[in-house]
Order: sequence, then C-alpha cells, then structure tokens
Amino acid sequence: MNETPSALVSVRTQHLDNAVVVSASGELDMATTSAFADALDRVVLDGMHAMVVDLSEVVFFGSAALSVLIRLHRAATDRGLQLRVVCGPLVAKPLQLTGVDQLLNLFPSLDEALHNLTPNPLGS
Repeated sequence: MNETPSALVSVRTQHLDNAVVVSASGELDMATTSAFADALDRVVLDGMHAMVVDLSEVVFFGSAALSVLIRLHRAATDRGLQLRVVCGPLVAKPLQLTGVDQLLNLFPSLDEALHNLTPNPLGS
C-alpha cells in the first residue's frame, strides 16, 4: 500500500484482487489536490482494469478536486477502465449540484463499490 500524507490530506493506494482503491482523507482543495491527482494518474497509466476512488473520509471537497474527477472520468472512459467513486453527503452534494454525479458511478460504501465489478477480460 502506498501512502502520500500531507498536513491536510492523506492519499492511499491499495491493490486488491479485483481493483485498485485510491482513498483520500482530509481536505481536497487547490493546495492538496496534486497528490490526489498524481495517485489517480499512476493507476490509470498502469493500465489497471478497475479503480475505486474512496472519498468517504474527505472533509472538504473543492472545485479543484471536482476537476480532477472529471478528468479522471474522461481518462477512464478512454481506456476502458471501470471507475467507481465512494462518497458521503459532503462530497455527493457538490457532485449533484454540478451534474458530475451523472457522469460517475457513485456508491455509499467501499464494499458496495467493490461488489460485482466486471472481471478483467485479460485475466490479470
């Protein structure tokens, strides 16, 4: 498991059997979003089959983080990467207000997001 801590945000990457989980906790704003974006980009570039972004422990979700999720959605779509996002009401609200919730597969818990992921057709 990789972890990138800072004073305001912690980003963890965990490789599971059926997906890579990138979890962020703390504040995602202009000052902290780069560590979050870097972790997401590494997973996309690694050619993973499925990614779950767990934002359930995020206490502030700014517009910079919103932009990162939109960019991630585009990259995942281009590469055929299954993308699921776990979020509570604090993150869900700005996603709903901006319509981004219509782009993303949102789940209330990590267990639900990991449930029934489509198996990798390449078997890896």
